[in-house]
Amino acid sequence: MNREKRIAGRRVRRRRRIRVRLIAYAAAAGIALMPWQIEVTVRLLDGEYLQLTMGRRN
Repeated sequence: MNREKRIAGRRVRRRRRIRVRLIAYAAAAGIALMPWQIEVTVRLLDGEYLQLTMGRRN
């Protein structure tokens, strides 16, 4: 139980560090990222596999 909590806590802290660095890097380049762009980028940089689907708007 404690091991799972410790690993989950590390993952949360790692993603938080990635998010802070990503936002700072984008701001330095003069780019304002949308929340979904931040989430997708953080998940990709964390090593998670993502499959994006696009919906059509009428």
